Amino acid sequence: MVRLVRLLSHQATNTATVWFVTSWCAATALRVALAALRWDELDHDAAALPGAFAYGALVDAALAAATALLVLAFGASTHFAPRERVRRRIRRALGFALAAGTAAVALFGVAAAWWRERIWPVHAQRAWSWPARVRVTLLAVAVAVGAARAGMTLNDAAASARSLRANVRNQEPARNGPASFAAAVRDNELSFRRFYATLDDGRVRQLAGDWPRPRSVAMPVPANGRPMNAQRPHHVVIVQVESLSAAFLGVFGNPKGLTPKLDHLAREGVLFRQLYATGTRTVRGLEALSAALPPLPGQARVRRPGNVNLVTLGAVLREQGFESSFLYGGYGYFDNMNAYFGANGYRVRDRHDIPSGRIGFANIRGIADEYLFDDALARMDRATSAGGRQWLYLTTTSNHRPHTWPQGRIDVASGSGREGAVRYTDWAIGRFIEQARTHPWFDETLFVIVADHCASVAGKTRLPPSHFGPTVQERAWIANYQEIGRLTRGEHGSLDLVVLAPMRRVAQYRVDPDGVARRVPVDAVRAAGAIADYPLADDLIQSGRYRAVPAGALRVARGVGADGDGGQPGQWIH
Repeated sequence: MVRLVRLLSHQATNTATVWFVTSWCAATALRVALAALRWDELDHDAAALPGAFAYGALVDAALAAATALLVLAFGASTHFAPRERVRRRIRRALGFALAAGTAAVALFGVAAAWWRERIWPVHAQRAWSWPARVRVTLLAVAVAVGAARAGMTLNDAAASARSLRANVRNQEPARNGPASFAAAVRDNELSFRRFYATLDDGRVRQLAGDWPRPRSVAMPVPANGRPMNAQRPHHVVIVQVESLSAAFLGVFGNPKGLTPKLDHLAREGVLFRQLYATGTRTVRGLEALSAALPPLPGQARVRRPGNVNLVTLGAVLREQGFESSFLYGGYGYFDNMNAYFGANGYRVRDRHDIPSGRIGFANIRGIADEYLFDDALARMDRATSAGGRQWLYLTTTSNHRPHTWPQGRIDVASGSGREGAVRYTDWAIGRFIEQARTHPWFDETLFVIVADHCASVAGKTRLPPSHFGPTVQERAWIANYQEIGRLTRGEHGSLDLVVLAPMRRVAQYRVDPDGVARRVPVDAVRAAGAIADYPLADDLIQSGRYRAVPAGALRVARGVGADGDGGQPGQWIH
């Protein structure tokens, strides 16, 4: 008992107690102030509102305890003897400053230390022995970690708490601000149901349909009036081209002749005019093309936790006997590409895995496109010789700043700008197809060439619909980080864009045929159609229903592993 009293009366314990009380009271006061600012939006039920504040106070207590215990650990490990008053004062001021973590609050730490010395003087005690310091420090840190985890868990579970489940407005006052910020950094996402306008589940099912979708029988698409071979291809290759806006292509009206190879392929093959990029960055293109998901708010699914074993194009083609591979000309740790595709059954290969002797040119973004295509040809040859079927997902880099490429390929100097990079990309794709024609598997291979996003999306609105042209027949989903929208065809050649934003805001814009966008009153039918698909996608992800195979049944490999051409052996996910 004597030891416990001495421990509780120690300077470090006293400082930690002051820290706990101060931070807990400050968090509660901030919650009350924020609730007062939005008082009219809260549910004033006699049980719900006090329950929200009580729940929030519990979260605050856990997190305040975690930080106070860290203060205790710091104080216990740096406690000095009574005669060292100057050093003790410095240590106390630094304790407040370091715990706060910013230089600005360091001044507050000094002032707080001085104020506490005047208001609540503490009698200095003999310094603890080093064994005692170590025990207290380790115990405090361990309990702090547990308290922090408990606080984060409680904060995450606010929406599912019995007293708050049906009170969406009251869930926010029950959450802790710093904990919610940490959770947002951890999860890299925004909750659609918490922050965006939504519909009841029955209405969502009526408008968006249910999951899983019924499978339909694909019909051959005619090319230039000629029926296509209905036999399934031996290989499938998607080339996702960096920033290849339709505005660069001659078949879409560009008069500069930047893409003669692609224009020829468009006339020779099948040109799809109703495909639209879902966002402004490569990672959105990866999400849309691999997993067929509309762009939920926050980061793309590629960069979020819980993106393992999703329903992807690779999963579908694996059922048909294809081996799935992802090839990227840059380093695949960018945008979490390697981890995402590896966790979804793709054999991943990036710039790191291609021998330097095969790379004749590279810049900060990645290797020149022609060398990525050379590597793809070699992989398809190996697959064919082994009797395998290859599904390749290629992502290029040359049509990106700094816009440089190998000399002598085109009649434009390297580094001359975007249009030169487009010309080189077109040349590299044309060379890839021409080289592929010389291989025996060419006539049994399906090539798909598509952009990840437009080269520029600046406009008068944050989601500029004018970049999508006046030819939308059904719908297109587009998004930036916080705003998500649905573009549909309007009347008399116009386009209608419904934009969903945080705070459950809904806005609608109309784009006239001349490209002028103006805000119009929100049409309830169009708004409901825009909203419906997003909660369905969010629910599929959050509930885990958007899964292709059971966890543990998916082989993950980096490089080519077994064939001895770089890479590492495959691993199993459990």
